[in-house]
Amino acid sequence: MKKRRSTPKVATSLLAAVLIGVVLAAVSGKTFDVFGQDIDVTALPKVLASQSPAKPTVAPVATDEGTYTLVQQPDAGYQFIYDLLDDAKTSIDVVIYQLADDTATDRLIAATNRGVTVRVILDKAWHGQQVNQPAYDRLETAGVDVHWAAPGIITHQKTIVIDGSVAAVGTGNLTAKYYDNTRDAWVIDRNTAHVAAITATFNADLASPDRPGTATDTAGLIWSPDAEDEFAATIDAATESVDFQGQELKDTKVVEALEHAAQRGVTCRVLMTRNSDWYASYRVVTDAGCQVRVLPDGVSAVYIHEKTLVTDSDDLIIGSQNAGYYSLTRNRELSLHLTDTDAKPLIDAVEHTYTGDYDMATAWS
Repeated sequence: MKKRRSTPKVATSLLAAVLIGVVLAAVSGKTFDVFGQDIDVTALPKVLASQSPAKPTVAPVATDEGTYTLVQQPDAGYQFIYDLLDDAKTSIDVVIYQLADDTATDRLIAATNRGVTVRVILDKAWHGQQVNQPAYDRLETAGVDVHWAAPGIITHQKTIVIDGSVAAVGTGNLTAKYYDNTRDAWVIDRNTAHVAAITATFNADLASPDRPGTATDTAGLIWSPDAEDEFAATIDAATESVDFQGQELKDTKVVEALEHAAQRGVTCRVLMTRNSDWYASYRVVTDAGCQVRVLPDGVSAVYIHEKTLVTDSDDLIIGSQNAGYYSLTRNRELSLHLTDTDAKPLIDAVEHTYTGDYDMATAWS
């Protein structure tokens, strides 16, 4: 995973400027222009309110099969994760690529101390051990049942199962330093078949220390290894539109599917953070007619880490898989595959955020 940028303390600087303006106004009786605002003493409450962070927004979505809840980052924050861990009564199963969040680690330890059965699988391949070692050591010392995933195979899955009845399936990791400026999403999934399959696959992976175990397939889940064909087939089935976003765009079958979709007249949009690693793929799909837009890789925009594929506004893939060969064919990964028959409001919510980011992005050239 590429190194990511830190976020400047813009709000702090603005607040300091506001306070200076207020002091000058109080002394002189005049107003002062501070970042485009005329400031006087009576304006302070309004100005401070305008700089306060928005309350977390969590969009509940009731569906026919069960209940899915979309939690959109960075707006919603990660308190919902801590609440899930705190609310666990009997069990917690976590599979995560990166765990570098002291609060989440504290909550897992606290759950163990109150008698909840906590099991954790952490990635060890590539940079996994380096990032996860501190959390692994803390969990092990506290008596949590923590395990390294199979060595040599990247475990990029991001799931948390609570009490065998609800699963959080994410596009992002539990890496606190990226929370404030990264576009990610989690889906709280109460579909009993999904939760059972995720739990069964957790058990299979735990029993297979050298390679990923056999995943339990069920409708609505896409497991890696062996996810490439379903991603490509989903794009191939589109008749009106394809909206893709992700951290990577390199897998040959996915790129060709986007190319062919545009060539047959499907409206094709691609949204990513600018990265020269994917310019060759951008060129292929733009030559075919796709519209590729990119956000700057800097502090002026959110970093696109969310992985979604929406086709015809009624079919959604959302989860951990990047559009890269290893992610789709070798890693342990998981995405949800939902349709308008079971999650139309959730799909609409994903599209709404996507379109907002897309409108803010610039055309790649």
